[in-house]
Amino acid sequence: METNGKLQAKVYKLLDRVTKLQKDKVELKRQLHVLAVNMSRQEIPTVSDGLQIDEIIHRAIVTEYPYTTKSDYSAKTRKREIVQVRQMFQYLMYKYSAKALKAIGLTTGRHHSTIINARQTVTDLAATDRVYGIKLAKIESRIKASITDADNELVANLTDGTKNVDKNAHCLLMLSCGGLAVRTGLLDTIS
Repeated sequence: METNGKLQAKVYKLLDRVTKLQKDKVELKRQLHVLAVNMSRQEIPTVSDGLQIDEIIHRAIVTEYPYTTKSDYSAKTRKREIVQVRQMFQYLMYKYSAKALKAIGLTTGRHHSTIINARQTVTDLAATDRVYGIKLAKIESRIKASITDADNELVANLTDGTKNVDKNAHCLLMLSCGGLAVRTGLLDTIS
């Protein structure tokens, strides 16, 4: 039989190993999170018809606001019609792209804090102004349909062996969706 001291030493060794494994698990989870966030900030790959997500969002906005041009998103004007459309574009870019706030701000010529404000303003305005809320819902449904069509086309091309499709594009597309998962907290479900 082992003495009490030897047993105690073995217990301490096991406790040290368990502690080290727990620290390794936490570190690996942190590294996974950092990797996912960094990959989600990469440029979004082109989707159907060679469009970027910002072009898809712009086309969806133009269906409800036909007077809108791309230059309106970075214009210095404070006209309500232009400001609301600009804020909607910023909100939708945040929601549907994996770009960081700073990158969205650079796209629209604004600071990242303006994007945060636009996100809150659009949410509040959609809740209080029924017409604005309906237009936003229509625009979002068009964006979702465009993105879904592009995803379906890409997946169909990947599964069909006769077409030559870059599998890295599919991985990047899935990672851009992963960026949304990181943003919405779905990554926390990975254990």
